[in-house]
Amino acid sequence: MHRDLHSGNILLKEQNKAYITDLGLSITFDEKQGHIYGVLPYLASEVLKDERFTQAADIYSFGIIMIEISTGQRPFDGYNFDAELAIKICNSAPKCYVELANL
Repeated sequence: MHRDLHSGNILLKEQNKAYITDLGLSITFDEKQGHIYGVLPYLASEVLKDERFTQAADIYSFGIIMIEISTGQRPFDGYNFDAELAIKICNSAPKCYVELANL
């Protein structure tokens, strides 16, 4: 698991070649966890709630990156990266998205 996937960690070498960098926080599935790392707007709500990273959390982060690329705007642009934003992230996912993520 990468655990710190955000647009700043994706480098474009050529037009059709991108690379994911900054693997310093990466861990295997069975490694011990216990701290939250990463850039707040890219963190999945389950990570913020129970401090447990999963492969699904990395997929969530990738989805946020896709939204950023398609809209040209950073997620939660203009917000302070604080507890208020963490609560907003935890409470903002529509129920249908939560159900889809749990399939």
